[in-house]
Amino acid sequence: GRFLIGDATARAQDGGNNAQLQVSSATGGNWARISSSSFTSGDNIGGGLILTKSRSGTVGVHTVVANGDKLGSIFFEGSDGTDYERGAHIEAFVDGAPGDNDMPGRLVFSTTPDGSVTPAERLRINSTGQLLLGHTASIGFGRNFETSSTSGYGGIAINRFSADTGSGGLDFVKSRNASLGGNTIVQSGDNIGAITWRGADGTDFETPAAQIKVAVDGTPGSNDMPGRIMFYTTADGASSLTERLRIASDGTALFNGLTSQVADTSKLAVQGGDSNIGIIQIHAGGGETDGDLSGIAFSHGADNQTARAKCAIASRAVGAYGHGDLCFYVDGASDNDQVSASDERMRINSTGQLLHGHTA
Repeated sequence: GRFLIGDATARAQDGGNNAQLQVSSATGGNWARISSSSFTSGDNIGGGLILTKSRSGTVGVHTVVANGDKLGSIFFEGSDGTDYERGAHIEAFVDGAPGDNDMPGRLVFSTTPDGSVTPAERLRINSTGQLLLGHTASIGFGRNFETSSTSGYGGIAINRFSADTGSGGLDFVKSRNASLGGNTIVQSGDNIGAITWRGADGTDFETPAAQIKVAVDGTPGSNDMPGRIMFYTTADGASSLTERLRIASDGTALFNGLTSQVADTSKLAVQGGDSNIGIIQIHAGGGETDGDLSGIAFSHGADNQTARAKCAIASRAVGAYGHGDLCFYVDGASDNDQVSASDERMRINSTGQLLHGHTA
């Protein structure tokens, strides 16, 4: 009952099975291919290939399939010199409980690694539309795409090769329209995108360790999209994220939980608790050598570039344990020289003395 084209002998394929229809050719330009063409007028339907499955033992009789049943396969095999071995296959399975007018399905793509004859699943698209790469099930969170691995391949590379200044990119887009592709303006406070880091805690993957989030930071309009970026971490012993840094739409950086400014035009603000003498620390490494400086410099100049500082305040090491004098420096010269230790004008030494015009 087999139908053979281009051959008089049924050939064993698909793990030794003889297919009911076999097309063969040994002539270049007359390859063993099957085509399905449609020449209909007035519709947009093309040719097709239909693979079906029923659990009935009788041809033509319908018996409902079950979750996990294979609906069809496409196999790709090559001769190893002795017989045909599977190089890859695409399979379709029932992916849920089927019923009348209800047939959930998934597609599974498998390839055979070098040194093997057994295909391994690489990618599946399940009945919810999730694309799972390297894993047979979602770990949760409802994301449309997941990639999993037991090696360094569990990542994503975005590459671009062009003789220009362009690069690869990753875009997060938000619209208040509930229809795909719909453009409805967002509002201040709407989240636009987030990157979250999670680790297994022995129970699940639910608890986040850190997050970077972007939100609308003002009233948007046509070609106007003010935004802020927020950085979160989870404290030891905690199960929820805490905001640590916020960069507002005007470039202001707010640290350690500060989320807004009132009658304040500063560009950097740090919240340090109810009482904390060391809210900001300027640290110089390399040991505690007498005369080492650790400080802050002040400059003026053109927009968007740093300039030579002409004033500074610094701690000058005078002994062990980091103790020292607080020194004030001013370079009054109209040149491009940076303020230096020789420009000291005033000092409060480690005993509390105020020294002006001399260092001891």
